[in-house]
Amino acid sequence: MTKKKVSGKNGEAVVIFKLLSDANRYRSIGLLMRSKKALTVSDIAKALDMHHSATSHQLGSLHAKGIVQYKKNGREAHYMLGATPLAKRIARIMKSV
Repeated sequence: MTKKKVSGKNGEAVVIFKLLSDANRYRSIGLLMRSKKALTVSDIAKALDMHHSATSHQLGSLHAKGIVQYKKNGREAHYMLGATPLAKRIARIMKSV
């Protein structure tokens, strides 16, 4: 069976559902939405009781889609919610739940 590509608004909905379907990504986004400052991977991992490597992996997935962005400060990256239209839609969805 081959996968069919979904485009347009339906394609974006699929991306949103896939991103939010993982509990760790959902919790990470929620934490970043509530935070008044950018957070490091260690901050997020500790707050969500996750392993550093798993947190980094999930943040990488979110960054690849533009949901989160980061600024490097020495060896650490400080993550915040992205400013892309997709990130804003996800924030609106999560606020309404």
